[in-house]
Amino acid sequence: MRRWIIDLSSWQVLAPEQWATMVANGLSGVIVRACQSDAFVDSRLDEHIGHARFHNLPFGLYQWVDPTRSASGQADFFLALVDKYQPAFAAADFEQYWASWEEWYNKIVLHKDIHLAVLPADAIFSNAQAYINYLVARLKLPFVGYSAAWYVNAYCPRLSSLLNSYSFWNASYVSWNRASMTYAEFDTFTAKLTPAQGFLPGGGTRWEIWQINSHLPLPGLPALDIDLTRDDATFAQLFGGENVQPYHPDEPKEPTFKQYRVTATAGLRVRSSPGIASNNFLYSLNYGTIVVVYQVQNGWARIKPDQQEWCSIQWLEEITA
Repeated sequence: MRRWIIDLSSWQVLAPEQWATMVANGLSGVIVRACQSDAFVDSRLDEHIGHARFHNLPFGLYQWVDPTRSASGQADFFLALVDKYQPAFAAADFEQYWASWEEWYNKIVLHKDIHLAVLPADAIFSNAQAYINYLVARLKLPFVGYSAAWYVNAYCPRLSSLLNSYSFWNASYVSWNRASMTYAEFDTFTAKLTPAQGFLPGGGTRWEIWQINSHLPLPGLPALDIDLTRDDATFAQLFGGENVQPYHPDEPKEPTFKQYRVTATAGLRVRSSPGIASNNFLYSLNYGTIVVVYQVQNGWARIKPDQQEWCSIQWLEEITA
């Protein structure tokens, strides 16, 4: 039997009732982004782990690996978080092919017509090999490598042989052609899924976790990365065992989101992204309106759990009583 799990980062915001719905419909585990290389810790790490522990869900942690940064430095940064949070396993995300984040942002996010420099395959491989060797030698948990055929085949074919030595988390998206999906349909759909030709990177021989889609229209949920474990034995190998930390009543309970009151007398503008742009105004909130803040980013507050609706936190006052 396959188990379904989700993987989360700061891009996903889930309300308590959404967690409860997923758990009631068979959610078995969670994989949470711990950090982006050694650059920063994910801003929603504590929140996502808090929800997982509240629902007694086992969780793994993953790190985005940047081939332009020190392999050992990144591994040490991640190991400190692994030691702090005690996940069931540790995973590494290998999918960066660009040499400059500034170029990537201008090319991919801003859609500027610029050249995006690609790292040499040997540089990607040597960094990944050094990172894995350093991390695994110090890790007391199962290690999982994440990647995809599109990345390995195009940018670092040798990576496939390296990842064959460990549990593999493979990204290979499948389609659902209707606007909605019930949980009963989801169960049937995932039970029948079969890896297609080209599912694994060239030379790949194994997979333990399959990231199947990021936009399945499950009831009441935002866009989420949905994953399947290969079978019960795989789930037990990665998510089970003595390393899983059970939920204890004296631990912090499920995160609660704080309420704030609008203090701008002329009204507060709500925008579709965190920042001021000519085309991102949505609507205005009246003075005194009470909102719930689900995320704070660079002085901007997200006020809807599953929608991109942001306002300046400068004009919000926390309600303390």
